Amino acid sequence: MAEALRAWLNAVIYTGVICGIALMITPGGRVKKALTVLCGAAMCVAFISPLAGIDLDGYSETLAGFKLEAEAFAAQGESYSKNLNRTIIEDECEAYILDKAENLGVQLDEVEVLAVWSDEGYWYPSEAAIKGSLNQAQRERMSAYIEAELGISTDKQQWSE
Repeated sequence: MAEALRAWLNAVIYTGVICGIALMITPGGRVKKALTVLCGAAMCVAFISPLAGIDLDGYSETLAGFKLEAEAFAAQGESYSKNLNRTIIEDECEAYILDKAENLGVQLDEVEVLAVWSDEGYWYPSEAAIKGSLNQAQRERMSAYIEAELGISTDKQQWSE
């Protein structure tokens, strides 16, 4: 591609230089006017010459290939976006649980939230694994909070010490 661009640019430059020199040495009058028209036509041909070398069959094949590549990149980007959204939701829910535990005076060692894909087309928190030393009352308060605020039912919460 770079070589074709270079060849085209050289053709335009050389044509321009030759036309410029020819117009400078030509005396005024009808000959100069005719040479001006001829040089204009030569410059047009030099500018348009890359279009003459286009292989139209190959061009449509190349466009189809680019379209397939674009679709593959779009699908890959969509998949990446979904996974990124899942990670963000899980991280935010984990931070939310840790903050609430801190506000309630409870020390948690580790929180892990699992988000799943809904039939409606979005990620939502489904399960939580919580590790920490809590008494029964603290565990029940945190469990009720997680169920009410994040929608993770108590049977989907796994507590360990």
